[in-house]
Amino acid sequence: MTKKLTVKGIQTNNLKNLDIGIKYNSVTCITGVSGGGKTSLGFATIHGICSDEFYSIEHGHEEFPKYSYNSCNGIIPSVAIEQINKNNNPRSSIYTFLNIASIVALENQDIFTTDKNNPLRIQSYQNCCTHCSGLGRITTPNMDVAINELQPLKEIPFLPFKKNRKSTKYHDTFLQMCIDLNLSLESQFRNLTPNTRHKLLIGKHKLSRPVTFQDGQRRRTTSYYLGIKTYLESQTRDGKSSYEYHVDIPCPECSGSRINKNVQSLTVYGLPFRDFLLLPITELKNYLSSSHKKLRILPLLEQMCDLGLGYLSLSRSIPSLSGGELQKIKLSRLLDSRIEGILIVIDEISAQVHPSDYKKIFSLLSNESRKNTILLIEHNDYFIDRSTEIICVGPKAGSKGGYIIPYEPRLPPKEPQPFTKGDFFIIKSITENNVIDQELTLYKEKINVLVGRSGSGKSSIARYIERSQSPAEYIDQKPIKASYSTTVASYLALLEVMYSLFPKSYSFSPCKKCSGSGVIRIQRSFDSDIDIICPKCDGKLYTAKSLSHRIRGRSIFDLLSEEVEDLKYELEFPDSKLQKAIDIMTQLHLSHICLSRRVCTLSLGEMKRLRLARSLLKKKNSKKILIIDEPGAGLDNPNCFNLMEYLHSVKCNYKCIIVIDHKPSIFLKGDSITLIGPGSGNKGGKVIGTMSAMEYHKKYKNNDT
Repeated sequence: MTKKLTVKGIQTNNLKNLDIGIKYNSVTCITGVSGGGKTSLGFATIHGICSDEFYSIEHGHEEFPKYSYNSCNGIIPSVAIEQINKNNNPRSSIYTFLNIASIVALENQDIFTTDKNNPLRIQSYQNCCTHCSGLGRITTPNMDVAINELQPLKEIPFLPFKKNRKSTKYHDTFLQMCIDLNLSLESQFRNLTPNTRHKLLIGKHKLSRPVTFQDGQRRRTTSYYLGIKTYLESQTRDGKSSYEYHVDIPCPECSGSRINKNVQSLTVYGLPFRDFLLLPITELKNYLSSSHKKLRILPLLEQMCDLGLGYLSLSRSIPSLSGGELQKIKLSRLLDSRIEGILIVIDEISAQVHPSDYKKIFSLLSNESRKNTILLIEHNDYFIDRSTEIICVGPKAGSKGGYIIPYEPRLPPKEPQPFTKGDFFIIKSITENNVIDQELTLYKEKINVLVGRSGSGKSSIARYIERSQSPAEYIDQKPIKASYSTTVASYLALLEVMYSLFPKSYSFSPCKKCSGSGVIRIQRSFDSDIDIICPKCDGKLYTAKSLSHRIRGRSIFDLLSEEVEDLKYELEFPDSKLQKAIDIMTQLHLSHICLSRRVCTLSLGEMKRLRLARSLLKKKNSKKILIIDEPGAGLDNPNCFNLMEYLHSVKCNYKCIIVIDHKPSIFLKGDSITLIGPGSGNKGGKVIGTMSAMEYHKKYKNNDT
């Protein structure tokens, strides 16, 4: 009987005819330089072959597989646990995602009644909260952001009413309302009487005379003033709420549990159903453990706590989770299952994990390898060094990679970033999720790093800053929202620039059949969609006439299909934007991809750096706060250092840069480090202190904090 899974002659993407063997019941790690071919090997090929072999028994073979190989042996079923969250269903919660209702129902038969309604199904219209429609949260006006109380009335203290190019309606009616109330336009809003403030905030008021304004509509004989709070509430009802002036808060009726009062008081394991859904998983596990009963739900809760998810509650929305959090929820479900003899492919499990949790997580994986085979795609030295076998792919990214090379551990240098204190500013009253009334010191034109345990409140602080400090940009852990046909060139707005390299008499038309994507997407109702190469343009994006245009013997498709690293050496670019884009992509370790690459095919780390590239391509804005969540995702240590060096070279273009990361190769290269914690969930949310990287290193180098 074979003792390993073998695949020979692998030529997927940039892989160079590789022969691979994965021992059963072991932890094998695929590592190497970013863009070297790890994902092509682990996910596209090994997982792709294993999953397709079993899928084809029931449904037939795929006609257009995404992998290329010569032979394979010892195939076993495979499951992929990627680090990406594409779930956009706001009704999906951890409770529903893990189908906990079925587990609870087996051990709480006494709560069922004679009617057909299952009270444990929280998405049922009979059980969900009517106030929030079962979402657990409502959108409400954020009056603290919408009103500048220090501004005089003549300058319009209500920010949504400021003049804009579309309409002067609200600006003009506000000024007329102030005149009708006999108010001095020099007065500040904060100095008005409570009754006057109420009239300006709430209700619809007929004005003493018509106001002539231009908004694309006919002028009316009667004009009305709409209070700012009433106006923002009407936007919420009409589905036009803006992220800038609205905020999501827990539903006041169900407190975020998503269920109505009829089922909130039901008893589940001795707890009100509402509390069962709202308690942090750690507290719920501890409560259920005290009963000394062998409950079926306990092992699942314990797995989630061991993976560092104890700060979450079962009512937490799936779309609100980071890719890493959702990845660990999937893994906890798998570890709790009774499945044996399969291959589990996991993408960078160390991402978004605090160093203090490494030992516990690897122990879980090691124990799981007794009944299943674990394949890690990983950059973290702790996980690499403890794996049974190591497969290193390189030596470089893109076409210059794709070979199996010897693994050589590269330890990060010990010297933290030197720091000279400068001008700073303080953001006060930060309140978001578990962060309550905190203040944060940020140094101007510096890289300010936030560190702390997973769930301590780092991302919550980032979201608050994005919403309250304008202008601010938050590059979070969500994938890029783009159509399947969006390319790197179109995302970075470089297509017109590329066309300008050709004579002006040339015109370029995308292929009409595939709309310039190079692929045709076949949508299947009950299965995943299939992308096939467009038969009209053969994947070359453009019409035959457009492809006939040449510069130095190269068509537009030839140029777009070149790796950025090669492209910069082949042509002289008269357009500074194109040269700048190529330089930025090189600095962000994206030079191995081509401009015709579809954005949806990039890894999550590459997507994040592409978003950063687009931000850096914009005009300088010395007033903007740039926030980057885990910029080191998908990068090895040397490239993390290089990335941070580049951010130091551009930090003077921003009011400040905020970085969130767990990697020492990232956070020790920041100018200042702020520790958020001390724990996760309701045991975190505090700004512990701000210090230089050197001070942090001296204080915590022998500590897991």
